[in-house]
Amino acid sequence: WDAYIQAINRSRIFVNSGNRFYASHQKFTEVMACGTFFLSDIPMDNDIYGFVPEEHYGVFKRNNLQDLKKQIFYYLEATEERERIAQAGMDFVLANHTNDHRVADFTALIEEHLL
Repeated sequence: WDAYIQAINRSRIFVNSGNRFYASHQKFTEVMACGTFFLSDIPMDNDIYGFVPEEHYGVFKRNNLQDLKKQIFYYLEATEERERIAQAGMDFVLANHTNDHRVADFTALIEEHLL
């Protein structure tokens, strides 16, 4: 686990492409929590989790390798913008998407539906 986190921290950009369902997944929170810039296509469930494209993570057009390449080169040069977005993503994840948040959500769900 430590080696995985160290690899993320060594990266200036972490590129993600949505899974076959184009849904958010654990990489969003893992990478952003490390303070690493996250570049992804926009997941279809983006609004559910509150992530704001271009504020919490960089965006490229889904299934468009030309745009992905363009965005990678742009953000490699735009150091201040990349770091600002990475910091905002980390702050957002730490404020809204930690394990404590998931446990609280799960507990509330159980209390609402099973108790």
